[in-house]
Amino acid sequence: MKKQLIMLGIAVLLICVGLTGCFEDKKESDDSDKQEDINKLIGKWRNLESNSTENLMTFYDNGTFKIVANYLDEGYNNTAWGYFDIKDGRLCMSESPGQYESTECLDYDFSNNNTTLSLIYWYLEGNTVLFNKI
Repeated sequence: MKKQLIMLGIAVLLICVGLTGCFEDKKESDDSDKQEDINKLIGKWRNLESNSTENLMTFYDNGTFKIVANYLDEGYNNTAWGYFDIKDGRLCMSESPGQYESTECLDYDFSNNNTTLSLIYWYLEGNTVLFNKI
């Protein structure tokens, strides 16, 4: 159960609603910056949380994403689909229709020539989770 909760947190599976305004340090972005960041997101990203869990996020150019959490020691995985957008300088992700239909917005940053994505999770006490583009 704990691993599933971690997967939900890492996988941005949108358990919390109403995050607008939770961060004072928002990016100022206009439409061109928004599209530029969306273009940077497109592709597959990997986070190796530990030796036993691998999280893969794939962002598609049609505004959807897929998250796969592979539990390597236990030989199974969880997959979730949803929709993403950049709103008010934050990466907002929502679950596919028919699920909880909540939205979660996270502060984010690109580094290492746009090959590292940092996501800041407020419910993980502000921890930053790093994903590398693969």
